[in-house]
Amino acid sequence: MANEARVTFEGRMGADFDLRFLPSGDAVANANVAVTQRIKDGDSWKDGVTSWFRVGLFGKAAENAVESIKKGDLVHVSGILVVREWEKDGKKGTSLDVRADFIAPSIRYRVIPHSDGPSMAKAAAPAEDAWTTPAGGYTEQPPF
Repeated sequence: MANEARVTFEGRMGADFDLRFLPSGDAVANANVAVTQRIKDGDSWKDGVTSWFRVGLFGKAAENAVESIKKGDLVHVSGILVVREWEKDGKKGTSLDVRADFIAPSIRYRVIPHSDGPSMAKAAAPAEDAWTTPAGGYTEQPPF
């Protein structure tokens, strides 16, 4: 697989994933992801050209993505770029598809809730933390 064009990019989900199942029972999820260039114009930044990538996932990753990632989410995608030519109603075009082996929601602008393990509220406030300052102030004794 030496001649594959591997890509990694960050973009916004254009829609929720569309989940389907192959006759073999394997899951396939597809969605479009928009990547917009930022261009420096003097002292400010403006939006440039937007490119759309059709992202496909397979197997358990496809099922997990449908449950975890929604339209508008900022995501990181890594996979193999596939250029696909198509024709519809006599019109020809080219599509940029990505066979993703990795996709994850970004935590740059929001917190992604985690469904496994203890909630953050419980984990953030342990019953007794040896490293916190005692109610009466500092002591000469180490906390262990």
